[in-house]
Amino acid sequence: ASINLTGIVAPELGRQCLRSGTARDCGLLSRASLLDLTAGATIACTRSDVADAGYTCLSNGYDLSEGMVYTGWALPLADAPARYFDVLATAMERPRGFWRGEFVEPWAPLTAVTQER
Repeated sequence: ASINLTGIVAPELGRQCLRSGTARDCGLLSRASLLDLTAGATIACTRSDVADAGYTCLSNGYDLSEGMVYTGWALPLADAPARYFDVLATAMERPRGFWRGEFVEPWAPLTAVTQER
């Protein structure tokens, strides 16, 4: 079963992005990042009060949505907590995740990357 984490958007499996000039499955890399954040941890999820907004999930008390933005493999939605945007700025500066290559927003058409290759 899969659930949507509240406050973020991440690339779906198969979403291509460019890393070191090579197309990569950034959806798969994003999923691997989430697996790293949850490995060996106790996960507790609470359904959002807003319909279809997803779940707030904590991994040993750590907000997984915030963690995904921190690793650079998810973007905060406009209504996400302000701290997500602070974490995003750090991920972009370091750079982590998407920000280490040629970034194409997760909601952009898949052809955006393939046309540039």
